[in-house]
Amino acid sequence: MINLIKKFLIPYIFNDKKIYMSFISLIFFTILYALCNNDEFHGWIDTEEVKPNIEQNFTKNIFKKYSKSNKYLTNKEFLNIPIVDKDGKFYFVSEKDKEYKKKENITSKNILFRIYSSDGRLYFNKFNQMPILLNLMDGFNKPHKILYPSARYKKSRAVNSLFDRFYFSIIVQSNLGLGDIFPASKRVRVIMIIQVIISYIIIILPYGSFISLG
Repeated sequence: MINLIKKFLIPYIFNDKKIYMSFISLIFFTILYALCNNDEFHGWIDTEEVKPNIEQNFTKNIFKKYSKSNKYLTNKEFLNIPIVDKDGKFYFVSEKDKEYKKKENITSKNILFRIYSSDGRLYFNKFNQMPILLNLMDGFNKPHKILYPSARYKKSRAVNSLFDRFYFSIIVQSNLGLGDIFPASKRVRVIMIIQVIISYIIIILPYGSFISLG
């Protein structure tokens, strides 16, 4: 098996100009991606959604205020929290807004509590995961959806090493399509465009075009 590799595969790789140029292109663009910052890439590998500190603090304060045990919320305690259901979305509101005490809101909050609670207790980690928005609160009414990347959530970096960049370079050059890692800056997008164009040039140009390179 090793002899076959030495006899056929290795000579083919180093004598075929297209494979040789593809490998050089991969290394070259990996170096270019290495010059870009980690936060210029986003993705879904090891990605964790975390609320900004200002929202985290608000949620913690609400939890402590209405939880007698400071460890969990009972159903009754949760229903006392000023939360309203509007068009299928939950929002924190001021205690002055008596709408949260209406029957339809109580029913929706009961359903939400049952989904996230365990044995009639709602612990902070689950409370923090609830899809309750702050848009109706003073100081939190900025439309997050108009910002990119997401302003409501920050994502952990999907690219942290040279290997990650080499992997990304292979995905771009092979035209497999972006999935787990994608660009988050114009600079990376421009580099990607150039790499894709070069990869097509290597594929389309006839073999004889590379003879002069050898």
